[in-house]
Amino acid sequence: MSVASLSSNGTTFLSEFENGKPTVELGRVLRVLDSLGIAVTIDIPIEQESLSDAQRKRMSQIIDGIDL
Repeated sequence: MSVASLSSNGTTFLSEFENGKPTVELGRVLRVLDSLGIAVTIDIPIEQESLSDAQRKRMSQIIDGIDL
């Protein structure tokens, strides 16, 4: 079974990712990495208290939008 199948991505996407296409979707990239057993952590060096309500809401939307 191919990585494309394991990660629920097509071969075109996987080829674009492998070849460094700068506009690939982060969620799809994370699915590929997850299917390979690669864990990714994101360290955001910002104190939550220093964010505005709008920034906290947007950050939450981004995090919730990452679909593995």
